[in-house]
Amino acid sequence: MSAVNSAVIDPGSDAVEVAGQISPSNALQEMGGPEEVNGTGETLPREDVVEKSVGTTRVSSLGLELPQGGYSEEEFSYRPVPVLVSISAGLVILGLSSFLTEWMLVLPLLGIFSALMALRKIRNSEGAYSGAGACKAMMVCASLIIAGAGSLHAMAYITEVPEGYQRVSFASDISAHGMKVVEGKVELPEAVQKLQNQPIFIKGYMYPSKQTAGITKFLLCKDSGDCCFGGAPKPTDMILISIPKEKAVDFSPGLKAVAGTFTLANGAEADGQSPVYQLNADQFYSPARTAY
Repeated sequence: MSAVNSAVIDPGSDAVEVAGQISPSNALQEMGGPEEVNGTGETLPREDVVEKSVGTTRVSSLGLELPQGGYSEEEFSYRPVPVLVSISAGLVILGLSSFLTEWMLVLPLLGIFSALMALRKIRNSEGAYSGAGACKAMMVCASLIIAGAGSLHAMAYITEVPEGYQRVSFASDISAHGMKVVEGKVELPEAVQKLQNQPIFIKGYMYPSKQTAGITKFLLCKDSGDCCFGGAPKPTDMILISIPKEKAVDFSPGLKAVAGTFTLANGAEADGQSPVYQLNADQFYSPARTAY
């Protein structure tokens, strides 16, 4: 029996090239062995069907080429990849959305955690799993996303307050202190008194009203929950915003940023509500660049 190490198929040729060992009969033919004879005893020309080649075996009708020496056992071995690697990759891809909103930064963080868990599983499998390189790549990509998106949002936070204005939290600096009534008159709580007649920068949500365009006065609520839009908000959970006519705005959902002088509303009303505070936003109004 002949041993063939590799084969190359040439569709346009009937020749077969053999690498390695060849059969004894073929060896006789190549060394000038016995030739075929016809019925009258005439010697017929011998046709070589085997050509020696160093690296390949050629089969005319199949068009296949196999490497000399065949395939090793390692080339056919398969090691699965832990599912955590795929989960990590998905989280990293979704983590690109963190460039749009800072809340999505949790996704690349989860991607790093998943990659670390997968890498630990691979190292403890004693060669049963592969994918260590992919885990490291996911961790690098996630770290770059966190660094890039985090820097972007940090810069937005630092630069969003207009010069000369103080950043104030609606929830913790104003609404949380409630209101103080003395002899039938509303007075600012001591913590809020420091803000009176001061230029402040604050964020909130527009209270919906019948007017949707060319708005010069509207209520700014501390949040978009049911306490504001599902009924009448508390007086300390809203601020009456006053804007010059030349800077009138249109209603839109979402967090808004306003800068102006903070005062008492002094009985002013808007949309049937009586807020305690008022802000003359003659300098700045825009969608908030950050959510905090």
